[in-house]
Amino acid sequence: NQSNKSNNYFSEYQVQKAWKNIGLSLAGGLYFAASKVDAPLYGDTLLSSSNKAIYIQAEQKLSDKFFITGGVRYETFDITGPSNVGGFNFKTKSTDSRPVFRFGLNYNIYRQGFLRASVGQGFRFPTLAEKYIKTNAGALLIAPNPNLEPEHGISYEIGYKHGFRFYKINGLF
Repeated sequence: NQSNKSNNYFSEYQVQKAWKNIGLSLAGGLYFAASKVDAPLYGDTLLSSSNKAIYIQAEQKLSDKFFITGGVRYETFDITGPSNVGGFNFKTKSTDSRPVFRFGLNYNIYRQGFLRASVGQGFRFPTLAEKYIKTNAGALLIAPNPNLEPEHGISYEIGYKHGFRFYKINGLF
């Protein structure tokens, strides 16, 4: 009873446009991912999940050495599952949506060296497995967590980025 049949769907459409004369570039798009799962691991019920988003990001060159980046993404997700798995009762549909933002600075201190800083929000929703799987691996019992909620937070970054070329290979540290 550990088989799984999944159908996964994914699509993304992105458009980019740059205006070199004013040092501005924009990227925007639409995102869609969905799953339909039929498995005894999940209480022998058909489950589904979807994640949809729309986003835009801009990068502005303020000088030959200084760039700023900012963007926003609006995400929505939903999970539909059974009302009972392993004796746990819960609502059959979970949904959440919210905007997430990011902002960054890059300063070119010399030819291939950049100082960078950024702040960004994150939004993570539980997977079907995290919410609904019920199984065991030997003595290890894996129980569903149907009341698991989405996580969101904020992260900050300060760093140094250095480009290199080794023969015909370009890379970053």
